[in-house]
Amino acid sequence: MNKRKVSVFISYAHKNKKLANELLDKLSELLAPSKRYEFDLWIDKYINVGEKWQEQILSACDKADIGLLLISPAFLSSKFITEKELPVFIGNKAKPMLPLMLAKVDFEHHDLKGLEEYQIFRLEDANFKEPRAYGDLKPKRRDDFAWAIFQLIHNKLGK
Repeated sequence: MNKRKVSVFISYAHKNKKLANELLDKLSELLAPSKRYEFDLWIDKYINVGEKWQEQILSACDKADIGLLLISPAFLSSKFITEKELPVFIGNKAKPMLPLMLAKVDFEHHDLKGLEEYQIFRLEDANFKEPRAYGDLKPKRRDDFAWAIFQLIHNKLGK
């Protein structure tokens, strides 16, 4: 059976690079042996020195089948993300996306830049008072977060 190629655009704030890379390492490991899909996770670290970075990012957004939005206060305060990347994934002609809470955001006091209309993934558990962002989790729970994202991606693509 031929695997369907799926291009995944990763949107994150550079201030969260370490946390984002940790999550993406876990997720890449889970996605690699997929039966139905061959995943290509695109993140800006793939831009080579001397290339026009903005052009490369916008091209990757354009080619993406789905976007993973790694939301944090730094993500929401990034002018480039909110003006250039978010419009590709929210609005009338939006591409499919999964908004994920990388670091805690205050739904009441932070400007969610249009994401308030979307369900944002946070890990839920009976032992938690409220769902948690990836960055608020202990190592075992971070694995659970990545596992849930793996499942969500497959569900979004149609099993």
